[in-house]
Amino acid sequence: PGHSISKNNLAAIKRKEGKLAEAEKYLREAKSEANNTSSHYTNLALVQLENGQYREAILNFDSAIALDPNEGELFINRGLAKEKMNDWKGARDDFDIAIHVDSEWPKAWFVEGNHFMKQKLWSEALENYTMAITYDQNYSMAYYNRAIVYYQLKLFDKACADLQKAEETGMTPESKMKAKFCRE
Repeated sequence: PGHSISKNNLAAIKRKEGKLAEAEKYLREAKSEANNTSSHYTNLALVQLENGQYREAILNFDSAIALDPNEGELFINRGLAKEKMNDWKGARDDFDIAIHVDSEWPKAWFVEGNHFMKQKLWSEALENYTMAITYDQNYSMAYYNRAIVYYQLKLFDKACADLQKAEETGMTPESKMKAKFCRE
C-alpha cells in the first residue's frame, strides 16, 4: 500500500480494531500523499476524537468543513469534540448548523437533544427528540431518550408510552426502567 486510498482503508480497519495509534499513522501518511480532501481530514479527526485528542480533532474537522461546508456530519462530530472540552456554546452552534444544513435529518435533532439532556435542559431536549421522531417514526433511541425526558418532567404516562414505542421499534429497555417508568 503506497497510495492514499489504501492507507485510508487500512486506517479504517485499524480504527474498527481499536488500534487508534496505527489508524492515525496511516491517516497522516494518507493525508500527506493526498490532495487535502475532506475525507482525509475527517477520518483523522474521527480517530483523534476517539483517542481523546479533542483539540486536534477540532482542527481537522475545521479543515474538512472548509472543504465540504454542506456536510452536516462534520458539524455534529466537531460539536461532539467541543462538548468533550466543555465548550457547550460552541457545540450547540455546531449542532444548530448541522440542523440548518438539513433540517429533516433526524440524527442532527437527536444529537442536539442529547446535548440539551446532558445539561438538564429538559424542554429543549424534548423539542429536539420530538423533531427527530417527526422525521423518523422508528427512531428507537429518540423515543427512549424522550421517555427519560418525560420522566424527568414527571409526565409518567408519556414516559411509559415512549419507552414502549422504543421497545416496539427495536430497543430493549432494562426491566427496572420499565417497572419504574410504567407503574401499573
